[in-house]
Amino acid sequence: MKKYIYIWFLFFFSLNIFSDNEILKNDLILEEDLTEFNEVDSCTKILTSMESLSGTTSNKLESLDIPTLSFDIDLNQKRKNFNLHQYKRSENNNLYVNFFSSNIQTLKAMKIIEVNQINGIKVASMTDLQVDEALQNPDKNGNITFSAIRPETGKILSIEMPAYKRSAQLFLDLQIKDIESIDSAKGIYKTRYSLNVEYMLYSARRSLEKHFKDWVEAKGGKDLTWNISCNFSEDVFLNTGIWTPALEANNMISSEDYSKVSYHLYAEYVYPEITRLELTQMGDYVATFSAPFNFATFPFDRQDIIFNFGEKVSAAQIYINRSANTNTLQELNLYEWEIISFDAEMYIDPYSLYFDDQAASYTLSIERNSLYFLTKILIPIFIIIALTYSVMWINTKELESRLTVSVVCFLALITYTFIIDKDLPKLSYLTIMDYIILISYIFAAIPTIQSIYASRHRVYEKALIIDRRSRILLPAAYVILILMIIIFTVSSNPANTKAFLR
Repeated sequence: MKKYIYIWFLFFFSLNIFSDNEILKNDLILEEDLTEFNEVDSCTKILTSMESLSGTTSNKLESLDIPTLSFDIDLNQKRKNFNLHQYKRSENNNLYVNFFSSNIQTLKAMKIIEVNQINGIKVASMTDLQVDEALQNPDKNGNITFSAIRPETGKILSIEMPAYKRSAQLFLDLQIKDIESIDSAKGIYKTRYSLNVEYMLYSARRSLEKHFKDWVEAKGGKDLTWNISCNFSEDVFLNTGIWTPALEANNMISSEDYSKVSYHLYAEYVYPEITRLELTQMGDYVATFSAPFNFATFPFDRQDIIFNFGEKVSAAQIYINRSANTNTLQELNLYEWEIISFDAEMYIDPYSLYFDDQAASYTLSIERNSLYFLTKILIPIFIIIALTYSVMWINTKELESRLTVSVVCFLALITYTFIIDKDLPKLSYLTIMDYIILISYIFAAIPTIQSIYASRHRVYEKALIIDRRSRILLPAAYVILILMIIIFTVSSNPANTKAFLR
């Protein structure tokens, strides 16, 4: 009996050994396959293949059919039940044109145009999805017809144009990581940002298709699929001579030495073609930009921080990947400023070497934190003016006492002129703060002039009557005049005024 038990034990033990060896063999085969086609080697082969095409006509941007008519999008709003942004709408629910085909001469000079009809249907009665469908369904000749309004004249133009055109594309994605400083006196701001540029090259497509095809045929199965993700440093990628985007910021003053640029390639392949291809230039930069600031409503002003990017080397159209990182923007601490909105639009680049090229403009709207100026400048000024009018309660015969109070208050008022000088450039116009200080000078000087007049002409009884009336009339006139100036200035510059005053 023991003999049979021993034999069965040896039999099962040998089965386990064979089974383990088979598993080990399978694992070794799998490991061998992975080693043979590992991603690092594949990325190197693809890059080498692209380098061999860098001196040929394949080393250029691919052109795609793109819509010739597009509309501005509101990045702060999204469509219900869809992860898509809504179109911007005018007061009449019309759409704002984003760009036009380059061969439409009548529209080149128009910077802002509203579209009120597409193919005879009013856009005010159309949803965003219906607008998208209308743009993608041209007539039998491949054209779309729309009516555009010129805001400055109200004239309506009926235009027919091809629905699509061939264009090489660059897709931009700007992420503001930090705004280190804003010098409003100089109109400059130092910013750290990342700029990702997605594009497609013929050389990349050709190299990938050959590599994928060779791999699939070597495996002996055309039903196999594959994807690959490659990262390349800037030096390695540039040394190959492969075409890369040359994006420049039109309003950049200077850039820091610190910068980090890399390239990422991702592709998916289903035999016999590539179904997805992404080639991305990823950059992290620190630079100083400039933009014209309007200080008319200072210290209740609203400013726009602008970033304009254009391609200066190739005839490529720039488009915006509308994926503003609102979470990052909300985390920014600008101290003197509050972030209100972030928007992006495309425009015709006037500095491009190529006709009718588009550029991208990103706008970060900010409002000044007015609390500092209210508590440190305006309220002290009002207190000084109140002290100045306290001389109205001093006997008109006490000239020395009256002059001491009024002159000291006047000198104290002058010091506030130097406090705000560091926050503003030397402007050719007056701001709200300038008007307040100028009016304060005038009203602070009145008690001094009145006291000197009464003393010189010995009209103490008359001066006493004037004092009594001035105790009410002058402060009231002072407040009313300041309010009128604020209202007039704000109404003249609503776009550059904080929301709570508009």
